[in-house]
Amino acid sequence: MSPDVEWREAGGNPYQPSGAAWIGGEAIVENLKLAAEWKNFTMHPERFHDAGETVVVEGRQTGTYIATGVSADQQCCHVFTFENGKVARFQLLTDTAQMQKAMAQ
Repeated sequence: MSPDVEWREAGGNPYQPSGAAWIGGEAIVENLKLAAEWKNFTMHPERFHDAGETVVVEGRQTGTYIATGVSADQQCCHVFTFENGKVARFQLLTDTAQMQKAMAQ
């Protein structure tokens, strides 16, 4: 990733409800606690779309929120924009209600 990567979760995502960007890898690690709070959180890619500097990955995200034991399984798209061979921007598009439900139990 670029040192100043712009990382955006889908609006309504419990980790960043506003959808505002985190800037830089450190901000992503500090705020997006998937590995620490979810068991087996995984993105299962199904299709890749090459649009030059942008790559869209369609798939599903699955995992179990450790604190509640509730699982989520949601359709998603990851949109990566590259500059100079590195990810400069990332945008997640997904059904955030699935994550909200799992985390709220």
